[in-house]
Amino acid sequence: MRHFFLLILTLLTSTAFSQSVANIDNLVYEIEKTIFTDTITVLDSPRVDTKPIKVIAFLKDDILLKTIATYSNSSRLRFTYYDKQDNTPVYVKDIDSLTRDILLEVYGKNYDVFKSTIIKPLEEQESKQPYRVLKNANFSTEIGFALVDNQAMKYKLTGKLVETVEMTPDCGRIAWAIVQKFEVLSTTIPSYKKKYILIIQTCPEFLEDNFFQTGEIYEIDIATNSGVTFEFSVINNYEKENLPTFWTREIKNISE
Repeated sequence: MRHFFLLILTLLTSTAFSQSVANIDNLVYEIEKTIFTDTITVLDSPRVDTKPIKVIAFLKDDILLKTIATYSNSSRLRFTYYDKQDNTPVYVKDIDSLTRDILLEVYGKNYDVFKSTIIKPLEEQESKQPYRVLKNANFSTEIGFALVDNQAMKYKLTGKLVETVEMTPDCGRIAWAIVQKFEVLSTTIPSYKKKYILIIQTCPEFLEDNFFQTGEIYEIDIATNSGVTFEFSVINNYEKENLPTFWTREIKNISE
């Protein structure tokens, strides 16, 4: 009797997985027929070959549907297809762009693997634990950041720091940021007439010790949003001053 129930359970599980794979195949088919409204390219210079140097994302109405990743010194292409609701991978296929050979295929949901065929993994752990393929192929966070960043207006600023403010705690479970006041020496912001400007610096501990000094001159790439999809806890001593406020993208001390 025990063996009978095990057999029934196995058949039910196999049937459920087969249905899930079929549903994912239908989703992939629909995505391939989709007319995408936007594409975003994220470039990187990773220190390891298992991280992509370029990810191209395909979206419809800001919903991520598909990414294609390329790797340094490799003909591998990694195609990832995403669930429309939670932006997690449901199907990953790696191919050799030269031979068109399929290197691996993995079907899953929330990192539960329904079906996998791994001939040539990107990294050894993917062969032993196929869920890692789904995890490693999830570029939704990077694409989310890029999408927010693309929506920002960006400018250049050369400014003198008016005063040094107290630094925030280090970023960890809470993402901290500080607001600093600069005297505007030059900027690419069109028709900017005010003498001062407020700049939000995220996670200032990532800069050098004593990086900010009163009276020193800084070149700053600024933007109209934070460039990330999460919220910062911003410490602002200048809330009562009616000054335009921007976010730092890059900053350099040019006083010396």
